Formats: sequence, C-alpha cells, structure tokens
Amino acid sequence: MKTGKTVKVLLALATAAGMLAGCGSKTDTDTFRFANDTDIVGMDSTVVDDAMSFNAITAITDGLTTVDVKGNTIPGIAKSWDVSNNGLTYTFHLRDAKWANGDEVTAQDFVYSWHRIIKNAGNYAYMLGSEGASIKNADSLIDLGTTATDEQLNTLGIKATDDKTVVVDLEKNVPYFVSLMSFPCYFPQNQKFVEKCGKNYATKPEYILGNGAYKMTKWIKGNKATFTKNDKYYDAKSVKTKNLEMYLVQDPKTAAQNFDNGKVDYATINSTLVDKYKGKDTFKTISEGYLAYLICNFKADTTANKNVRYALSYAINRKDLCDNILKDGSQPATGFVPGQLCKSPSGKDFREESGKYVDYDVKKAQEYLDAAKKELGTDTITVDLLYGTDESPMDTFAEYLQGSFTKLKGLKVNMVATVKKDRIYNREA
Repeated sequence: MKTGKTVKVLLALATAAGMLAGCGSKTDTDTFRFANDTDIVGMDSTVVDDAMSFNAITAITDGLTTVDVKGNTIPGIAKSWDVSNNGLTYTFHLRDAKWANGDEVTAQDFVYSWHRIIKNAGNYAYMLGSEGASIKNADSLIDLGTTATDEQLNTLGIKATDDKTVVVDLEKNVPYFVSLMSFPCYFPQNQKFVEKCGKNYATKPEYILGNGAYKMTKWIKGNKATFTKNDKYYDAKSVKTKNLEMYLVQDPKTAAQNFDNGKVDYATINSTLVDKYKGKDTFKTISEGYLAYLICNFKADTTANKNVRYALSYAINRKDLCDNILKDGSQPATGFVPGQLCKSPSGKDFREESGKYVDYDVKKAQEYLDAAKKELGTDTITVDLLYGTDESPMDTFAEYLQGSFTKLKGLKVNMVATVKKDRIYNREA
C-alpha cells in the first residue's frame, strides 16, 4: 500500500534473524568480515533511520550509554549519572574521551546533535519527544522542524552546564531513559567538524568523525565499507579486532557461499536458506526486536476506510507467515509492543499481560471488505502494495501478502516494486 504516517496493520514480529557466524577457513584474525543484503544509506546520525547505517554509525560512535555483549546498558561517554527524586532530571557526568581527530568530546556535542536532528527534521527526531525519551519541549520543537530558530532550540530540555556535564529534563518519567541513550539518534556530533564539512558531512570517510571503537577508512556505496581500530577511543584496550569489513547489498545466497568459502565471517540469510543451514553449528538466531508492519496512506479513499484496514489485517495469517515462510524464529505480532521486549509493573511480559489486538479470520476479513465496498460504492477495491526489492525479506513479505489479500472477493492488489530509498521517499511525500 502507498504509505502515510499512521500504522494500522500489524504483520509479524521478527524477534529473530537467521545468520551464519564463525571463522571457517579464515586466516586473518585481525579482521572481522560482515555480509549483509542492505546498504549503508548514510552516516549522519541526525538523518538516517535504517539498521545497516546504524550498524556502521555504532561502530564509530558511542553515546552517553552503550550496551555490553549481553545487551545490558552500561556507561558510554557518560561514566556515571544521577537521577532526581521525581525521575524527571538526569545529570550525566562525561569521562575523558576524544573524537578520532583528537578533539575532546564535550557536553555541548550532545546538545548540538539533539538540536540538529530537530533542525534536520530527521526521521528519528520523534524519539526525542513523547513517543521516545520525552525530552522537555521536544514535541513542540519537532513540529517546528526546519523552521525552529536557535533561540527556540535552546528551550529543548538538554543543557551543557560545563564541558563534562549534560543535564536532561523530561516531560514525564521514562523508566528506560538511560537505555535509550545508547540509540544512534541520541549520539553526539562534533559541531566544529560538521560545520567545516558543510554539505559534504558524512558523505565520505574524510568527512566522517566518530568517538568510538573504529574509524571508517573506505566506503563504496552498494559494495563495501572498511573500518580500522580507533587508537584514540577511551576503551581502545578492550577492542581486540583491528579491522572491520562490511560487504554491502550482498545477496543472501552469495553471502552464504562466501561464508562457506571462508571469505566472510558473518552472513545474514533469508528464509530460502534456513532449511539448508539449520542444525549446523554455524547457524545462529539472534533476537532483534524488530516489528514488521504495513503503513496505510490515509490520503487515499481506500486505505482511509477503517473497514478496508480491518479486512487487510484479518486476512493475514501471521503464524503461517512466521512458521512456513520466514522460518527464522520470528513470532506473530499480537500488538504493537513486541513480546519478550519489556515487562509490565507486575513483572510479567508486557505483551502477554496486555492482550491480543490482531488475529487471522478470513470470514471476518471478507465481512469488513464487503462493508467497505458498500461504503465506497464499488464492487472492487484496489490497493497498491509498495515493497523494496533490496530489502530481504520484505520482497517475500509482499508476495505472501498479495496471496493473502487476493483471497478476498472484490480486492485487487497492485504490486509496486521499488527500492528502500524510494519507498521511504514515497512514504513521506
């Protein structure tokens, strides 16, 4: 479907991803080689919103907090923090850390980047607002976006009281706030460097600057990115691997062959390869917490109709999709907050305690579609289904959905093949 900004139809929660991991016949123990089927869209943390870009940005930049190998939140650039009694003010105390060019990482670097993501109208700017960290005044500033003045941005609830102290004020209590600070949209940026680069910032390795474990040394879009250890990293002694190589837009079948031949050490694979590798020591599944969903275009008469959206939702057999199509450990979504993601105040899994919001029922789907046809005065409803051909398994998702939707009498589905970049552009147009 063409897209809008309101999510109404849930598909399946991909709690796991299939991958191959190991050393194989590898001889170079100083280099870790990573193959993925998507590209690095960009390296500006105030702009990008895709997983592969975040992987690359996280390799070169640390936020106030970071995560350990078990996924626990630990100190990052902030060595410690204090929380006010009412839970609305966080004071972060920064360690002595440097950018890869030798500049000191300061509290102002965080203020600058948080202002900049709002000024850029970044796709993840909303994470500063009530849908994310609930930073004071963030929602009103996000609404202003590119029109926000410096004076207005200074009302955002983040202040650098000195070079080593960041104070953040919230609108409401956010128990997971400290964990959020490890997400790339909250990362700092070196204002002097960004402004010197101008429009070139984050476009090539020479215009990219981080404070993390690695430095980007080469980047060929759609092909490969290389990284080398950053000796100025505050915890450089803990970085054991000297080099990273990310092979980009590599078809899962090709990536698996390269893994078998010892050319890569990690490869993400799709559902067509799961049966071949499942059971082998090198096959791993990891919980990722991604939620796959459809976004409906509320400007279109069809998908603006509530009964059409109900029909689409009830037509999807999420369990069959997960078990027989994806086959990678993904679980059916029963609500927008994934299972195994967080616990309720009672200590139970939030999803289990909150109930089920979506289901599979073809009879109900047809009833809703018939009601929609009557309301819209037509015998046939047509929807466009946009999907990225460069986004595995989204192409598989799309094929499955087409088959599910066309089982309904009076529903026609136009498949619109595109690439992720264009799909995102069309979504926001």
